[in-house]
Amino acid sequence: MWKRRNNNVKLYETFRDFSVSVLRKCYSEIIQIDCAKHLLAEIDPEEGKEPVFEKQDQLIPKVLEKLRIPGEENTKIVYVQIQKVFDEEDREKLSAFRLKGEDGILFEGEVMAFTSSFVFLCFRDITLQEKYRILEEQSKIENQEVRPKVFVRTFGYFDVFVNDTPVAFKNPKAKELLALLVDHAGGFINSEEAAGLLWGEVPYDESVKAKYRKTAYELRKTLRDLKIDYILCEKKGQRGIDRTSFECDYFQLLDGDKKVRESFADSYMKEYDWAQETLADLLVLTKENDPK
Repeated sequence: MWKRRNNNVKLYETFRDFSVSVLRKCYSEIIQIDCAKHLLAEIDPEEGKEPVFEKQDQLIPKVLEKLRIPGEENTKIVYVQIQKVFDEEDREKLSAFRLKGEDGILFEGEVMAFTSSFVFLCFRDITLQEKYRILEEQSKIENQEVRPKVFVRTFGYFDVFVNDTPVAFKNPKAKELLALLVDHAGGFINSEEAAGLLWGEVPYDESVKAKYRKTAYELRKTLRDLKIDYILCEKKGQRGIDRTSFECDYFQLLDGDKKVRESFADSYMKEYDWAQETLADLLVLTKENDPK
């Protein structure tokens, strides 16, 4: 404990001055608390001036008035914090509190305990900080890249539309790979299984592996150029699509959309032989859901 007498006086004052100099960088108002005598003193900006201690009901109203955050509610909040200090509660657990003043002024108060003899009640004007935070959040929202509208059509022939414009795939196998991933409706497919469907019964040898890697690269490049690569999911040799990142008539049908079911003309990705198995499932699904 720091005791203000004899040889400790200079050390006491030096430590207090240092503490205040640190706090001034962050806080608008600093009040020193004498825990033993239950008195408070406003720390004057003028260095070297000895603090004048007063009772809390004399000092706090004046300080709050100066900060333009007067009022019984604000005073009560501060008194509660001071009482916690007087009651010698665990000051490390004391939480910051907020005071609302005139014209949207907002102050944050905090108890800073350096030693049993050095306890400060500090106020920080956070009005501008709050404004900057709100402006920063608004700026982030405004600057967020607007994702293109993506629609994938599977009824009839397979096609992809970005902002209502059809996508022309340079590599037909890259387009077919995307169709295969859509057919899996969010599930993952490994490289060997995908290659087997894309190239038929050809053995999964090094030549086919190279073809598949090139196809996957071309698909990623095409989606990246269109700024819709976020629809693709890849992990440890497996690929899939993020079903929630775009609209698709197939997904809408699976989700029970009545209008989409009515538009389904018993045709699904008819350019791909492997899609006929899914078509058979869709025919059963739509037949079961047809109104009696």
